Amino acid sequence: MESLLWAVAVVIAALMVALLVRSFLVFVVRISSRSMLPALRPGQRILAMRVYNENRIKRGDVIIFRSDEVDDTLIKRVIGIRGGHRPRIPGRNCERKRGGALRQ
Repeated sequence: MESLLWAVAVVIAALMVALLVRSFLVFVVRISSRSMLPALRPGQRILAMRVYNENRIKRGDVIIFRSDEVDDTLIKRVIGIRGGHRPRIPGRNCERKRGGALRQ
């Protein structure tokens, strides 16, 4: 009888820990579009961290955020960061005209 009570206590503790982790540390996101192919496919489910340090986000990271414009959760890859510089490519001279597109 004592071992049964111990097993029930362990199961309850495990469920409580899982609930706390899911509530405060991670959440499940279902990929709904093809925009992140080939890394993420439609229908896949991924775990995402709720807690992050904005200063540690770098180019190439995948971020998940809530957009008020489209009223949906978006998954995007970071291509530029504040204070970042684009690398110079030898033989290619690109310049940006004020308010215009990037010209080569």
